[in-house]
Amino acid sequence: MDTFIYLGETAALTGAALWAISSLLFERSGKVFTANGLNFFKSSIALILLLITALIQTGGLPHVDSMTFIMLFVSGIIGIGLGDTAYFESMQHMGPRRALLVGILSPPLTAIIAWFSLNEGLALISWIGIAITMGGVAWVVSEKSRRDEGDHRLGLGVMFGSIYAIGQALGTVMTRMALLESDVNLIWSVVIRILGGILMIVCMALFRRQSVFGLKIKPSANILKISLLATFMGAYLAMICQQVAIKFTHAGIAQTLLMSSHLFLLPLGRISGEKISWRAILGALIAMGGIAVLFLMR
Repeated sequence: MDTFIYLGETAALTGAALWAISSLLFERSGKVFTANGLNFFKSSIALILLLITALIQTGGLPHVDSMTFIMLFVSGIIGIGLGDTAYFESMQHMGPRRALLVGILSPPLTAIIAWFSLNEGLALISWIGIAITMGGVAWVVSEKSRRDEGDHRLGLGVMFGSIYAIGQALGTVMTRMALLESDVNLIWSVVIRILGGILMIVCMALFRRQSVFGLKIKPSANILKISLLATFMGAYLAMICQQVAIKFTHAGIAQTLLMSSHLFLLPLGRISGEKISWRAILGALIAMGGIAVLFLMR
């Protein structure tokens, strides 16, 4: 039976939805953990869950050639260790909306890097789809909300957001390169990436002379439960979806769809009583039109 033609795109949108929900939960965790500590917490828990899943699925340790291991490990250092920490830093400095707005740079960066490194050129219609999707998402995200109020350090936020975008782009392309050139199990590939990410997180904590756990205050039982749920959805399930997306569709398209997570925050906000503006609805419709182009032109 042939692989579902839209498997990569569907996995990317599923991962985006899971990350949207987890981002709301991680925002609350950010009041207890530092950015580095939160990344260490979610990466460590995800690693345990993924190891259990991989061992059950394959029955033992995989055989991975050295070059594939290095590519995945380094992609984890860049994308998870550096990139995700930078995202949490950006989110704490200027709020989740603006952090995601700067992160929108990652899809075109990913597509350009993949073009040169993987010879993975995209048709003009795909570039148009990416531009429409990112334009719609940017319009939604750039709208000021009550969450954006307060004294935010925009300069630091933009700097960390840019690091996040570059880290995601490089990590995505390196992962796709490893997955295309080997038959490594997808779950084990995530495990290797997270190992690289954790090493980077520990190194950054040592460099800053900080505790790797990075607690601001003692976490309550409720915050720990929220953090665990966010990790399960955003670092375990979403990471698996991300690997499937990177494996089965072009890197630029995968990253574009993964970055559409904020669109899923609109219905979630409406359910929780937040007023959704016509601007946000129009932006979401524009982005959905871009997503449709990416699917139909597959």
